[in-house]
Amino acid sequence: MNWSITAIILLTTANLVAQAPQPTKEEQLAIAKKYPGLRVQASVGTRTKPVPGSSYMKTMTISPAVVIESAQTQPMAAASITCLLITMDTEEKYRRGEQTCKIATTETIGVPAVLKGSRRKFEFAPLQTRFDSDRDKSNVGGDVYKYFLLAVLSDDQKFLYFETSCPGLAKHLQTHPEERAKFVGLKPGVTFSSNFQK
Repeated sequence: MNWSITAIILLTTANLVAQAPQPTKEEQLAIAKKYPGLRVQASVGTRTKPVPGSSYMKTMTISPAVVIESAQTQPMAAASITCLLITMDTEEKYRRGEQTCKIATTETIGVPAVLKGSRRKFEFAPLQTRFDSDRDKSNVGGDVYKYFLLAVLSDDQKFLYFETSCPGLAKHLQTHPEERAKFVGLKPGVTFSSNFQK
């Protein structure tokens, strides 16, 4: 089986992390004690391959993963990671010129507590889609990867980290961080709009 890697996206937090309200000094100290030196890196890899017997249909495998690091000489409390994958309809995009997206998957995995911090990688279940690769009005549809949304929550369900590859959502949450929980709670099949100017 020959896979062609079409995209591996390693996203830093510089521009995409939504800023939460400034926590109090007491909250900062409590978080630093439970999650010392916490660092998070999200990645989404996509691979495509042709559908046998078709010149235009392809499948795409979307594989999200997260690396978490914490101070190597101190314990880290348990946490959880929620990842949402958002896909785009190719027919709407190339036949009608409209970007129609939906929540394709949502998954939460646990991060066990450790007595000494380390570099740990957590992989989410891959998603496979089928789509028409022709970028013209003959496109018959299908879903391709568009965005991801990722949140790391503490053992008492407080946000430790939030990241999205959707620029519109990232900008929106910089001024409305209280809405992060609403987006993390979206269910598969729900329409996702990247237009937050309304």
